[in-house]
Parts: sequence; structure tokens; C-alpha cells
Amino acid sequence: MLLVKESHASQTELFDDRMAQSRMQTTFLRIGAYLAMVIGICLFFSPVTTLLGYIPLVGGFVSGVAGFAIFLGAVLACIPLFLIAVSLAWLRFHPKVGLMVLGVGLVLFFLFWKTSGPPD
Repeated sequence: MLLVKESHASQTELFDDRMAQSRMQTTFLRIGAYLAMVIGICLFFSPVTTLLGYIPLVGGFVSGVAGFAIFLGAVLACIPLFLIAVSLAWLRFHPKVGLMVLGVGLVLFFLFWKTSGPPD
């Protein structure tokens, strides 16, 4: 690995800067992956909101409300799905952390599943 700076810096400073840069890049990629999941779910349901827009008189309003509801549902549904997907990747390199994240993701998934059903 080639680490170069214009000013004088020690080996540890160069390595620490590279590690901070790597952590920042990883964070941005994780946020981007989560947003891609949300956008994907919204795009999957966009034909429904388009069809609702054709209802006479109230179609635009109903379509907007349905689109907002789909967006909120996608944001909430992607939390446990993203945690489960990330935990499966973590299981390879950090099994203890991966199992903990998988447990949290599964608990959230089952909580969302149980609370979103019809009332008993």
C-alpha cells in the first residue's frame, strides 16, 4: 500500500489517516446500500401509486398519500432487512458481531411482523 502526503508525516499518521478514510468510505457505502433498498421497494410499488392516480377527483391525493405510506413502510421494513443482510456478511469475518447483529435484525423483523398484522 502506497501512502503519500505532501507534508512530513510519520508512518502511524499516514496509516491512521488511511484507516479513517476507509471507515468513512464504509459508512457511506452502508448508507448508500440502505437508501438503495428503500428506493428499490418504493420503485417496486410505484405502479400501484400510478394506478391510484387515475381515480377521478381524488386520484392525485390518494396517489400522494399511498406513495408517502409506501415510503414510510419501506423505510421501516428496510431496517431489519438491512441488519440481516449486513450480519450475513459480518458472519464471515467477525462471527460474534455478526451473530449479535443478526439477532437484533431478526428480533426487529419479528416485532414488525407481529405488530403489523390484523388485531386479534
